[in-house]
Amino acid sequence: MLYIHYNLPDGEGMKEREWHVGDHPPNEFMEDEGLEVHTVYADGHELEHIELHFQNLPLTKRKGRSCVWRGDLARFIFDNL
Repeated sequence: MLYIHYNLPDGEGMKEREWHVGDHPPNEFMEDEGLEVHTVYADGHELEHIELHFQNLPLTKRKGRSCVWRGDLARFIFDNL
């Protein structure tokens, strides 16, 4: 599974959206104006999808075969799923 943690400009705090391989890209359904992507967490099929489709992306695997990206890398993944 893949989790996107983000803030909206409304000031309501951190929100989370889940994404799975085969779903529509998350940016199709989320307001992009002022959206601040904080982290992207992936494991399982979603991590395999990222490894296959995102060349030269740093992968620091954690215990249990998962990976977390922050900041610009997280935004890049979000924009290109």
